[in-house]
Amino acid sequence: MLPDLSHRLAMLDAVREAFLAPVRTATGSQRSFRSAPGSWSMLDVTEHLVLAEEKSLLGMLKGPPPGTTVTPVARVRMAMVLLVMQTDLRVKVPVARVLPTGSVTLAELEARWVEARRGLERYLEPLTTAEARTARFRHPIGGWVPVGTGVTFYAGHIRHHARQVRRIRQAAGYPAS
Repeated sequence: MLPDLSHRLAMLDAVREAFLAPVRTATGSQRSFRSAPGSWSMLDVTEHLVLAEEKSLLGMLKGPPPGTTVTPVARVRMAMVLLVMQTDLRVKVPVARVLPTGSVTLAELEARWVEARRGLERYLEPLTTAEARTARFRHPIGGWVPVGTGVTFYAGHIRHHARQVRRIRQAAGYPAS
């Protein structure tokens, strides 16, 4: 695997583990707690992250339409998305296919996340430098960008939602156990 992609993948693994640590140590009632009607629980947040990676991996495996390139507009839009991921701004999910169902256990989500991670590694392993620079990852707002940018997005996306988990844990009514 290209060194840059290997580094980004290692960073992603570390961010994912840091995200999962408080979710794993939470009780069942804490994982399912919603601070308000319609808000997400820790399990919902985790499911959303898993769905986002599963769906985008499927998109990478399918590939972009012929002739798709990484445009300057896509680079700017993705930079803006990455910037938003560094903030506490709350944004609506841009596509319904990554909305949580609220019906999956943590064990199931972790198993699916491990499989998505393996799929990503299998996808990245054979890429050449030239291939890694082409349009490989599509964000619904950012557009088509190189796969390294996609992996960086995954990590930023997890960090963004880790802040959401912290807010859930600090919310009024959060179960003591």
